Amino acid sequence: GGGGGGGEGEALSNGHGGGAAGNGGRAIAADVTERLGAVPQVVFEERFDLTDPSTFAVFSPEGAPHATLVTIERMTNYLDQVEITLLGEVSSRAEGFFEALVSYDRLGAEVEAGVRQLAAMRERLRDLETNLVHQPLHLPRLVRRRSNTVALDEKLRLLLAVVQTQPTIHQLLAAGDFPGALELIASSQSLLASELSGVSSLAGIATGLEETKAVIERTMAHELMEVALGYDPSQGPPAMPVEALSSELDVRLVPLAEGMLALRTLHTPLRLLSDALRKELKPLPKRSL
Repeated sequence: GGGGGGGEGEALSNGHGGGAAGNGGRAIAADVTERLGAVPQVVFEERFDLTDPSTFAVFSPEGAPHATLVTIERMTNYLDQVEITLLGEVSSRAEGFFEALVSYDRLGAEVEAGVRQLAAMRERLRDLETNLVHQPLHLPRLVRRRSNTVALDEKLRLLLAVVQTQPTIHQLLAAGDFPGALELIASSQSLLASELSGVSSLAGIATGLEETKAVIERTMAHELMEVALGYDPSQGPPAMPVEALSSELDVRLVPLAEGMLALRTLHTPLRLLSDALRKELKPLPKRSL
């Protein structure tokens, strides 16, 4: 209790004097000091502790136990003086306290309004950053994405054309249109080697085109031999030769010749045909004799 009273008294004597302004403040501080002049200075010290034996000895010296009651009464009197002084100071400064409280509330409202304004400004800055900074930065990316999308669409169109060409090639082969089939194979291979180069999923189509091209080459060579000899070389010459009309030969020879010229392989079947004819003509002189 004594320690608390000392702290309050020190606040009155020191704080009041420091917070006062001008002559009026100094006069009030002097009045407070005068009213508390009877209170020992030790109770106003910051480290005042009545439980400390050295401090307690100031108010109740050793060897004078009969003075204990007097000391207690004196301490009570000191406490009353401090409390009365505090009440008087609070009463005299109540108006200032209320003004300070009102000012504090007003400042709090202003600070709160300032915080709201700052939050609104931050939100506005974020919107401006999004609209004026981030979105323009997305523009080159969008342009690049559009260009890539257009390129991908073109690649897919070419891919679809190559895939859809395969059934057409087989239909042309079935109809005996070897030049048309070879033309589609050449265009497909050109696309696979240029615009569609590197597309691993088309490796099977590229292999299939090469195989189809080889099949066409063998088929045309076989048919050329059959047309030129008048029979199927794999089955041998017939017992009775079969004559063919010239118009029929033209219909069969023209696509074969065009196809072989396109493949530049006409020399191979002509060589085979020459060998076959020599083989057939070789026994004729013996038969005539």
